[in-house]
Amino acid sequence: MEFLERCGAGVETYAEFNLDEGLPLMEQIENPLLLQALLQIKDWERHILLARLLDERSFIELSKNLGVSYKAVSNSYYRLILKLRRMMKGDAMDD
Repeated sequence: MEFLERCGAGVETYAEFNLDEGLPLMEQIENPLLLQALLQIKDWERHILLARLLDERSFIELSKNLGVSYKAVSNSYYRLILKLRRMMKGDAMDD
């Protein structure tokens, strides 16, 4: 099974994740640029990002859950951070 397929297979619906006052996560994000960027990224990217940030999962744990190497998860995460920064600045994206 390919890395992207493995990421998508176990994706929790973080859009439904409630952080505060029972509101879904995506409704709690106040920065419109961040919200737009999060809505534009792929599900597997969102899964890695939010599992890391909200669930505080380690790269080791994520790699075991997804059946990929530590390096694959960490590289994906850090590339995604750069991608989100570029998206929020309005720079062109080369997926």
